[in-house]
Amino acid sequence: MRSAWRRLAAALDPVPPAPVHADPHGANYVVVGDRPYLVDWDQVDLRARIRWWAAFKALRNGFWVDDRGDRAMAEAAARGFLEVMATMA
Repeated sequence: MRSAWRRLAAALDPVPPAPVHADPHGANYVVVGDRPYLVDWDQVDLRARIRWWAAFKALRNGFWVDDRGDRAMAEAAARGFLEVMATMA
């Protein structure tokens, strides 16, 4: 699989490096004078970031252990996910 990705990547035209953001909607920009500044408001609140990360990890771990047949750990991870999400409401 990696060899196929490398082959496809080699066929791409080179482009100069540029900033890229995965959530480029207008509410993430502040314009001062004639210059736009990217402000990702989702990243401003550190506590929220930590909670989102904890929820993501609990959910991801739950899927991983469930895929390996450990239902009890998958259920524990799902409960952890729900507990973290409840703190964000």
